Amino acid sequence: MSQRRRGLGVSLVVAPWPVAATVTLAVFAFCKMAPVLFHPQSPFLTSVNILASVLQRNAVYIALPFVLLTLIAAATGYRRRRLLDVQEDLDTIRQLSWKDFEVLVGEAYRRQGYTVEETGGGGKDGGIDLRLLRDGRITVVQCKRWRERQVGVTAIRELFGVKTAENADAAIFVASGTYTQDATNFALQTGVSLVGGEELLLMVRTAQTTAHHPAAQPAPSMAQPACPKCGAHTVLRTARRGTNAGQTFWGCETYPKCRGTAPVI
Repeated sequence: MSQRRRGLGVSLVVAPWPVAATVTLAVFAFCKMAPVLFHPQSPFLTSVNILASVLQRNAVYIALPFVLLTLIAAATGYRRRRLLDVQEDLDTIRQLSWKDFEVLVGEAYRRQGYTVEETGGGGKDGGIDLRLLRDGRITVVQCKRWRERQVGVTAIRELFGVKTAENADAAIFVASGTYTQDATNFALQTGVSLVGGEELLLMVRTAQTTAHHPAAQPAPSMAQPACPKCGAHTVLRTARRGTNAGQTFWGCETYPKCRGTAPVI
């Protein structure tokens, strides 16, 4: 799968702050221990000794930029969590900027146990906004914060094309509103998961409840059950046809390979 390369600084900023803190400590320890790690026996390698000494004397200054990146990572993580926790209903979600909407969706999936990469490649129009990684499976996500307009079939076709081009395992389209019937039909045929406004609100509220009242709520594995047929993870879906049309349920992440479902409790 093609992925855009990131510099170390950007990777640390978007990573959980303990990761950045660990890298910072590793850099500081490496510099401090440089004379021990690089202790050449040959007189022709005296330049290595000089370099090791310089690293040891300047360990604090070399580690300082990483300390700053750790602080930024901590602040970024706090903002993500705060952004999700303050949401009250669909109105507050729809008032978010398109960028904050992507951050909100990413945090909701992060609390489900996914590793989330915010690609920044989508913007206001098209592209992939998020990549989700869990259990070796890659899911591409497109977010669309439209207050009134329905998401049409063209957008779903584009996401399916990206999924195929990137050889991803699954694709999810997340919108703050609803989808046209053509978009729904195409998603059913291709296995693209559609998350509308009501499903997103449920996902946000579940993440809020799990975060603030862990002792009073079921374990995350119960809030998001495993597929009853194959044991894989599930994602929120909405029935688009039949007697249960409009109802939200948990559908197997591997659909259409597996069509297992579970009710939302």
